[in-house]
Amino acid sequence: MRRGQAAMEFLLTYAWAIMGVLVVMGALFYFTGFYAKMFPSACNMEAPYVCTEFKVSSDGTVKLAIQNAAGWDQENVNITIQCNRDPAQQRSYVTPLVRTVEKINGSFVQFNCPLLGARFKADIAVNYKGAGETVSHISSGELVTAVES
Repeated sequence: MRRGQAAMEFLLTYAWAIMGVLVVMGALFYFTGFYAKMFPSACNMEAPYVCTEFKVSSDGTVKLAIQNAAGWDQENVNITIQCNRDPAQQRSYVTPLVRTVEKINGSFVQFNCPLLGARFKADIAVNYKGAGETVSHISSGELVTAVES
């Protein structure tokens, strides 16, 4: 056997062994839920709303604290959340008035969503009108977080 062929067989044998170890490690991280804790949680909203606090519980309860950061009151505020980014799993909350620098519903808005794993993702949309305006606006955002027990 030539020296080059022996070296190539040696490298390929160990490459397959290393690839097998990586696949097993990846499966362990995925199925134990460890990967869910590795990535940061975030709740981002477009202006004029700010997502100040959030929590997703293991029973499917989603709590959001969304604050009006605009310099004016807003009327006919409708929050819509698409659980698991699925339009068929849409939930809504409506309130007639949100004053400036006030949280919607005073503290938290609560939704119940089905959970698909250790991570939760949702699209958020807030439809609103400025006080005295006739045109409605949309502020969109997203929630990505680990499910807490």
